[in-house]
Amino acid sequence: MPLTLEQVALFAGAAVSLGIGAYFVWFLPRTAGDARESGPRYWGCAFPLPTRLMIGVSMLVLGYHLAVWALPSGSTNLRVPRERWWAVALGVAGAIGASCMLDRAAGSGRGEQGPG
Repeated sequence: MPLTLEQVALFAGAAVSLGIGAYFVWFLPRTAGDARESGPRYWGCAFPLPTRLMIGVSMLVLGYHLAVWALPSGSTNLRVPRERWWAVALGVAGAIGASCMLDRAAGSGRGEQGPG
C-alpha cells in the first residue's frame, strides 16, 4: 500500500521534531550552571538546562504523535486521537512556555539580591 502525501508530510514532520528533540536531550552540553555565562554559544545553549530538556522531551512527544498519526488507525492504542491534535500542540507549547517563564522568574530573583 503506497503512502499518501499526508502520511509523507506527517512522517517528515515527525523526523524533524524527533531530530530537534534528540539534539536538545542528548547532544547539547549538560552544564549545571547558568548557560548564559561563558562557554559555547550555539543554538539552544542560551537556555538553562531544565528548559533545554523540556524543549527536547516536548519535541520527542510531538514527533511520536506525528509518526503515529501517519500510521493506520489500528497500529497502536497509545496515541491522542488525530482530531485532538490541538491538545498535543497546546500541551507542547504550554510545557515549553511554562519552563521558560519559570527560568525567567528564577533569573530575576537572583539578579535582585546583591552580595552578602
